[in-house]
Amino acid sequence: MIGGEGVPDAAAGYPLGRTGTPEEVAQAVRFLAGAGFVTGTVLPVDGGLSIASPAAFLREDLRRRWL
Repeated sequence: MIGGEGVPDAAAGYPLGRTGTPEEVAQAVRFLAGAGFVTGTVLPVDGGLSIASPAAFLREDLRRRWL
């Protein structure tokens, strides 16, 4: 829910500590649109959320972000 209650808490859950902007997503789209030789790949544009793992809970600073 953009702009609603709880957004700061949700943003803190991202490894980067914030959500992305539309401009940042557009940069990834612009890159892929111009990369004619790139095929069959996945480019996560998620601020590191897809690489977060239970192992992240071993670090106190990351554990506090996720809880």
